[in-house]
Amino acid sequence: HDLVLSLLHVVHVDQALVGARREQRRLVDQVGQIGPGEARCAAGDQRRLDVVGQRHLAQMYLEDLLAAKDVQKTDHDLARARELSKAGRHEKVLNLTERLRRADPKLHEAVRLENQSRFALGQRLYRQRQYLKARQMLDGIQGGYPGLESLRAAIKVQSKKQADVYYRDGVKLFLNDELERAVETWRLVLALDPEHEEAVASIKEAETLLQKLKTVQEE
Repeated sequence: HDLVLSLLHVVHVDQALVGARREQRRLVDQVGQIGPGEARCAAGDQRRLDVVGQRHLAQMYLEDLLAAKDVQKTDHDLARARELSKAGRHEKVLNLTERLRRADPKLHEAVRLENQSRFALGQRLYRQRQYLKARQMLDGIQGGYPGLESLRAAIKVQSKKQADVYYRDGVKLFLNDELERAVETWRLVLALDPEHEEAVASIKEAETLLQKLKTVQEE
């Protein structure tokens, strides 16, 4: 009985060794089947991967350089805007801050400088009695600004007074049969004071007369 078991054990070991040798030869044969062409192809793939990697690194480096250049340009423009603001050259400040905010709408320093210049220009236009332009300038201010509401209130009061003057000028033009010029003047009145009821009614009346005159001329 022990002899039979020993013989069976030897047979199993021999079969395992044979199977292992067969598997080893199969792997060797597969490796041997890789020809020079496939080896060159693998090397070429590796080179292409290296080139792609180098291009990616170069692109990242270029992007970093451009970003640094943009930051440097922004800092330069902001410094220039501050100098212009101190010199009272507010129109130039607006040109710079407009470009800066196009690039970065949330650039707080650019917004601050623009608000400051718009307020200063609004005050200047108010003193020059250019109330419509002053109001339009202040409308561009973002958020609150010290003294803004007081200046707007003063502009509104003076705009109404100026509108009354222009309305009387329009009446004179109307009485002189200069209907088109009268309408233009009354539209300016409404730009200064949108609630000017007399100007609204006068424009309607003048336009009605102009339409009748046109109809008569066509006949």
